[in-house]
Amino acid sequence: MSYRLNHDCTDRPHTTARDADASRPPREPGQGEQGDAGSDAAPGGPVLSRRTLALGAAGVVALGVAIGLRLSSCSHHSDDDPQPDNGDSSDASGNPSSQFSGGAIPVGDDGTLTVAIDPGHGGDDSGTEESGLVEADICWTVANYCVGYLEDHGVTVVLTRGRTTNPTLEDRTQVAVNAGADALLSVHINYNDQDPGLSGVTVYRPTDQTSYLEQTTTVPATALANNVIGELTAIGLNSNGAVSQELYIDPNDATQAKYAYPGDTSNVSDYYAMVRWPRKYGIPAVLVEHAFLSNEGDRELLSDDGFLKKMGEADARAILETAGYTGTL
Repeated sequence: MSYRLNHDCTDRPHTTARDADASRPPREPGQGEQGDAGSDAAPGGPVLSRRTLALGAAGVVALGVAIGLRLSSCSHHSDDDPQPDNGDSSDASGNPSSQFSGGAIPVGDDGTLTVAIDPGHGGDDSGTEESGLVEADICWTVANYCVGYLEDHGVTVVLTRGRTTNPTLEDRTQVAVNAGADALLSVHINYNDQDPGLSGVTVYRPTDQTSYLEQTTTVPATALANNVIGELTAIGLNSNGAVSQELYIDPNDATQAKYAYPGDTSNVSDYYAMVRWPRKYGIPAVLVEHAFLSNEGDRELLSDDGFLKKMGEADARAILETAGYTGTL
């Protein structure tokens, strides 16, 4: 295969957008590579997005404690950073009220929804590039449009990286854990060297070939993946479906043990780290390849800031729908 391999599932430092890794599993035509390598460096200091603080990771939380944990998220704003007005979150008796009911993504005990948005790549990892368009920059823009829409609808949001930083995948996940995130969405752009005719959106969800935290992660993430497909096709993108990518673990190879889920004997894991790491902590996550930079039609859309806004808002609507938002979208 001669796909441009610009992502990695194995939590190793990113090399270049064109480097192929023979150890990666084969994939069907059109799927490309959808992880995000991150870096060995720890996240930098806090960097403000247009609306939301990009929180740095704050140490490793024990897995058994982190699953299902709901921590109070910290949002800090500079004097110049706009303060979102989400309205009164309590009823007349002072008890928290919720705009969410019966969704596949359960909201926190206080009735609020907390979401982590992961803009792929960043810093020294630009992702894929074509005709002056850079994946990391597109991901940042789409992610922030998504953040803005979510915040306008009363959601607490954290970004997993700053504009110019590239935390490791584990550190990105730790941002979500520390914030008590109810879900995570990782933003990416696709590329295929073999077939420039391939276009449209692919969403990667957790595999159902292992039952590890299935009801907590696989079920809600699958619902979210399907809603993302629905929203993005509604704005004109082709659909390649909501799919899983499995990582089959050799039980006799000790070096692969780190990819297995704790206590799971299926020898199957999720290939993409930004699906796998959140799942280990009980967070439903999807990785969205929004369109192909290798496709002329998609590339024209990706060069239009107005369309990037539509994509970010489509992601946000999918999250809200999956969480059972009862307001108007």
